[in-house]
Amino acid sequence: MPRDQRIVASAFAQFMVSTAGRALRGFIGIVLIAVGYVIAGVAGWVLGAFGLLLVSAGAFDFCFITGLVDGIWSGREARARGHRVETPTP
Repeated sequence: MPRDQRIVASAFAQFMVSTAGRALRGFIGIVLIAVGYVIAGVAGWVLGAFGLLLVSAGAFDFCFITGLVDGIWSGREARARGHRVETPTP
């Protein structure tokens, strides 16, 4: 399917690219960074790096879920395409 015809149809993906989803990614990222700091060692570094990735995804408005599923990495583009979802007719 061409990229311009792809849409983000799932409710979960639409939540993740919404403002609340961005805030949730940022919050979870901060928690993972804090837990990684407490754990320390290699596992702490891995958690901290993943937390930093989530914080940056929320701050810069990109979403890994819609990127991996639909190939649309930009949150703005995913939100715009999600509003054009048409219900299938029987």
